[in-house]
Amino acid sequence: MRFGIKNMAATIAFRAGRTSEYTWVNENKGIWEGSIRLDYWMGFFEMKEPMALNIGGDILTAEINKIHETGYNYLIDNQIVILNSILLALYDIYPKLQSNYDYDEDEKTIYMPDIVNKEDFKILLKPRGIFILDIVKNDMPYIGFEFLCTWDDEHGCGVMTHNSKIVKIGGAETSFLSWIAEKDLNNSNST
Repeated sequence: MRFGIKNMAATIAFRAGRTSEYTWVNENKGIWEGSIRLDYWMGFFEMKEPMALNIGGDILTAEINKIHETGYNYLIDNQIVILNSILLALYDIYPKLQSNYDYDEDEKTIYMPDIVNKEDFKILLKPRGIFILDIVKNDMPYIGFEFLCTWDDEHGCGVMTHNSKIVKIGGAETSFLSWIAEKDLNNSNST
């Protein structure tokens, strides 16, 4: 395992064969960005390019640490379970979303058609980015997923998770807002 900054860029090798490139966007701001290849996701959504990866979400992050490494490795090892959890949760709430957006019949067939199963989301969603947050529960960071979606091209779709548990589904900002993870963490600590 190696961590470091060289020429304002760092290569993080969390495990042999698992390397992602990150760029230190602004030394004073603490923003880490890069990309990640989740082969199962790329096949499911028929994507050619890797997804954006952000460390910290809306919290400035001075360095990539062991918690981020844990989250990254969890993503790689559990990408099928995570995607299935997200798609099943979306499938469960999709009729309510359709009702909330209330497209007329012509628009509905274009933007929010009825679906038969979770596989139908492959034409309605496209992963845009993944956020490994600094908020931690049981030695695992919260991880957010941002999607482009046909039904809301302005706000997109965001999912906050902890392990494979869905914490919240909402607009794209749901994927990177630390207060959403903190609220779930505080709720679980109070029970």
